[in-house]
Amino acid sequence: MNVGILLAAALLAAPILLAARNVPETVPFSEAQISRGAEVFVAQCVMCHGATGEEAVDWGPALHGESFWKNWEGRPTRALYSRIISTMPASEPGILEKQDVIDVVAFLTGAQPAGQSHVTDPDMLNRARLKNPEAP
Repeated sequence: MNVGILLAAALLAAPILLAARNVPETVPFSEAQISRGAEVFVAQCVMCHGATGEEAVDWGPALHGESFWKNWEGRPTRALYSRIISTMPASEPGILEKQDVIDVVAFLTGAQPAGQSHVTDPDMLNRARLKNPEAP
């Protein structure tokens, strides 16, 4: 194989590989965003998931605690967003605004505030993985 072609391919691929390595493990939600997520949760979710999300009321599964993280740990943050935006609330799936769902994800994941900017694009959730904030 031609060494020049291999070298050119490596040079072209280097920026892509470096960018992939620099992807944050968490999403940089703001404190205000997490607070708004809590407000949306109270308005839209507590009737099925309980006041803290840790107990299931009626038929809604727990959204905090061991059973939640057993199912969601390590999955893309976007997967949780997609589940919520397409299936919630159960009485009227899909009525929640995109920003409201992003904010609820910030609240549910126990995110630590990481800046002043707000996450507004669901695509920002694609590469970050969900991590239990209470895990070591």
